[in-house]
Amino acid sequence: MTADLVDAMQLGLVRRSVSTLRLGTVSSVGSSGAVVAFDGEAASGREYPVLSGVRPLAGDRVALARAGSTWLVVGLLNVTPFEAVESLQTGQGTTSATSPTNGSPVAGVAFKAPRSGQVTVSINSDLDAPSGGFMITGWRVRTGSTIGAGAIVASTQQGDPGSRSGNGRFGHGSSTRLLGGAPRTLVSGLTPDADYNAAFYYYVTTGSGTFRTRSILVEEG
Repeated sequence: MTADLVDAMQLGLVRRSVSTLRLGTVSSVGSSGAVVAFDGEAASGREYPVLSGVRPLAGDRVALARAGSTWLVVGLLNVTPFEAVESLQTGQGTTSATSPTNGSPVAGVAFKAPRSGQVTVSINSDLDAPSGGFMITGWRVRTGSTIGAGAIVASTQQGDPGSRSGNGRFGHGSSTRLLGGAPRTLVSGLTPDADYNAAFYYYVTTGSGTFRTRSILVEEG
């Protein structure tokens, strides 16, 4: 078999592959798939099935592959993969609050929810508890991009919306110092591409406590 013949065969395969792949824009997403307007055409209103793991939203550019008598949405063209966000702060602060407060300076991160609608949150903090009391820290995930503000959607504080009390929260007492961490905790049910923020909270049972080095990490769940 000559090199020219091999090249010709490969070119034919490429052409056939291209002929079974089309691009378009998602008009809407329904229970059975995505309504797509193919490039150069108007949307027909027909829902095309979506490959598992692909999560299109209205306005997304997508690639579709021929699948029998229909087209299958196989990929997103304009979506940036979620990248972990982390904040490390060394500013010292104190609190005498006996209910959860952000502390000052506020420590946290802002992020856009991934297409999966799930993230994990983990924290580390250096604490000094008050003499004869306890200091507790944890995290809250809120709506919006302003760190420490917005409606709470998930939290390690008992009684909060989406509470995961006891998971991702820690504290200590007897006026000792602790550099400790809390386990990664899954937060689900977020709205894809919406703005959220995750931030520390602190409080004490008595007296005044001190926080120092703090880190918070948000990853896709």
